[in-house]
Amino acid sequence: MTPQQLVLHFLCCIVIGLCVAYPPFKNYIPNSRRVPDPCRTEIVDGKTELHYVKAVGHYGINSARNPFGLDFRRTRGNWTILCRLDSDGDGLYNGYELGDVRCMWKAYYPRSWRSLRAPFSHPGITEVFNKTSKRYEVVPQLRMALCSRRFPLI
Repeated sequence: MTPQQLVLHFLCCIVIGLCVAYPPFKNYIPNSRRVPDPCRTEIVDGKTELHYVKAVGHYGINSARNPFGLDFRRTRGNWTILCRLDSDGDGLYNGYELGDVRCMWKAYYPRSWRSLRAPFSHPGITEVFNKTSKRYEVVPQLRMALCSRRFPLI
């Protein structure tokens, strides 16, 4: 093996190791792939069309962590603790917002998935229930500041 091949082999191992070492945090959050984007919900033909965020703990991909992301890091992803916290301070605990009302969900345990409901709102963005639209929406005072950022959509 030539020195160039050896260096190339070494660099490939490092890159692969870094990619594999980054844990898929979505697997540690219930309904993480179905969290509604609080800034982008449309009414099409009388039906609500939801869009979903990619990074629940961030304001956007490669951006600052939102309060839920900070709590996730602080609790090291321990859902038992994180479930009962109200990260965004809107009066709803994270488990309720993500559809795990009883905080019974466990990662990689399929039987616990049966108790999940659809997520109600985003655990890292302060939202209030709008009685007219019958859904949770970003607090009007924060709407411009939060929704001007580009949330990553699926």
